[in-house]
Amino acid sequence: MFVGRTTEQKQLEEIYAGTKSNLVILYGRDGIGKSALLAEFIREVRAYYYLAREATEKEQLLDMKEELRVIYPGISHTDTKEEVDYYEFFRSLLSSHDKQEGKQVFVIDEFHYAAKGGSSFAEAIARILGDVEQFGNVMFLLSTSSVEWVENDMVRHLGITARLISGFIKLKELTFMEIGEWFPNLTAQECISINAIVGGVPKYLVQWNQKQSVKENIKRLFLSPTAPFFHESELLLKYELRELSAYNAILNTLAQGKYKLNEIYERTGFSRAKISVYLKNLIQMDLVEKVFSMDTKSHASVQKGLYRIKDNFLNFWYRFIFPQQSMISIGRGDWVYDECIEPMLLDYLSESFTQFCTEYLKLLVRYKRTKADYSSFGSWNGKEGRLDMMARSTDGKYLIGACIWQDEKVDRALIDHYFALAEMTRFKAEELYFFAKNGFSDEVISICEEKKNVKLVDLKDL
Repeated sequence: MFVGRTTEQKQLEEIYAGTKSNLVILYGRDGIGKSALLAEFIREVRAYYYLAREATEKEQLLDMKEELRVIYPGISHTDTKEEVDYYEFFRSLLSSHDKQEGKQVFVIDEFHYAAKGGSSFAEAIARILGDVEQFGNVMFLLSTSSVEWVENDMVRHLGITARLISGFIKLKELTFMEIGEWFPNLTAQECISINAIVGGVPKYLVQWNQKQSVKENIKRLFLSPTAPFFHESELLLKYELRELSAYNAILNTLAQGKYKLNEIYERTGFSRAKISVYLKNLIQMDLVEKVFSMDTKSHASVQKGLYRIKDNFLNFWYRFIFPQQSMISIGRGDWVYDECIEPMLLDYLSESFTQFCTEYLKLLVRYKRTKADYSSFGSWNGKEGRLDMMARSTDGKYLIGACIWQDEKVDRALIDHYFALAEMTRFKAEELYFFAKNGFSDEVISICEEKKNVKLVDLKDL
């Protein structure tokens, strides 16, 4: 299923339509949907596609030659010697291409395997792109699942060829709107649950059975030794990172609600310098984020920057699966769900609800449905509590909001608590938004109707 990615697809199409040769890097974590985007893009263009594998440079080239000969039997191969290098091979393919037919595209998926095998791969690309007179305009579209390698090591392996890169496209998780498009028959509440548990990663979304309940999906996907996702998070991290035991310790600490650097230090025993390096790597991979409270005039009441697991799948796995692997391994998955997951699930889903409401608010801003053009979004983490939303416009206007995920309607005491937190920020809010899973009591509705800058939104409205 191909859902979303309209922005990235348009970007590729615009690059292709240009009048120059191009070297484009497309990257994102495993399962994020790169191959689906590539398939959609090359559907309408003349392209050679090859999935690189972990092999020596010689073996990689031999595999590439043989595979492309089978897939594209009509091309001419003037060089049949086994020792032919990447340049001669690309030149051979281009000799079969009529320049009048448009730009020739080479798509090398998981290209880091070829780039790490030796320098001739990158050098060949540079020579091809640099000889427009002989080859015309050519587009190299290089894709990889190794986010850490792209952001830390790629330039070293590509050498001077890195200077020719004309575009970077980093694929991220699907948005709530796109998850809704993936599951058009499900409710907003069901999509919030799906996002909280498996995130917006297409590889995981295809495993979700929309005919089953949340409980049934969790049991099937996580809670047995042979479940598809029982070892998934560790496999993901092993693909990118060394010292898995250290990352396990840090992610497990964050998943249990210990967000401060000092709390991680006390729990793991690692030095603060070591923890900072690990967190930096996780942040680069979009797995963790550092959350600062939005600027406030009341610094005494604000917490310092906190670290949170940004990736919802990883967050769920380390919150509920990692601590219970022993019980799951001996077939006690039902017990794990009943005793360890279900009692905490409502609270856990509230984090996904906040993400959902933030995306909704950004859409309101985009379509001019708010009183100001808010461009900066964050939260406020006070010592007395948290405001899930704060937004600021370029001219200094503020929006304050809270997201309340509970089975009961929001009552007077709770809404007064949030009004008090809003006062603690010392900002005069242009608007206050309160989002609630199950709506608001009649008393709260009556109170807020008198306040023209307060908006009450429940799931039906969403």
